[in-house]
Amino acid sequence: MPTDNQDDDETNLFRKTVGKIRPVKQDKIPPHRQARKPVPEQTLRDHQEIMNNLLSDEFEPAEIETGEELLYTRPGLQHTVIRKLRRGQYAIEA
Repeated sequence: MPTDNQDDDETNLFRKTVGKIRPVKQDKIPPHRQARKPVPEQTLRDHQEIMNNLLSDEFEPAEIETGEELLYTRPGLQHTVIRKLRRGQYAIEA
């Protein structure tokens, strides 16, 4: 266990080794930075998700089961025409 005499010797040795010192002048003031406003990141993500959902057609290919068919017809197309197209009753003519 070090004694007080050893502590004094080490302190004196340190001061002798370092030599004469002087305080550093600080004549410049560091610039003041304004605090940044917090960004509501979760709210922005929520709004973006809502906008994506509004633009989505909600078609999920993973939800289609094997053998299931997707069918889109424009308004005004007769059901019999659709049925004949699916059965292949119309010949392709060029």
